[in-house]
Amino acid sequence: MSGSTAAPGRLDERLVRTSPLRKLLGRPELGSVVGAAAVFLFFAIVADSFLQASSLGTVLYAASVLGIMAAPVALLMIGGEFDL
Repeated sequence: MSGSTAAPGRLDERLVRTSPLRKLLGRPELGSVVGAAAVFLFFAIVADSFLQASSLGTVLYAASVLGIMAAPVALLMIGGEFDL
């Protein structure tokens, strides 16, 4: 009888339990979130007026302009209609 079964004691790597910390560290988005938090903390410490409402409004306005321009380009790239 020639059955191809896995050796006892060895689990498939997809079935092994992983800790939530290992799952978090494996996410590709973690680097951008940590980078954004580091930039925010840097400017919050260095610039005294960074955490004021007017300054945050200016930052959000600049980010919205870039986001409005980037959203259609991202959709074109996802759809495969535009290559750089």
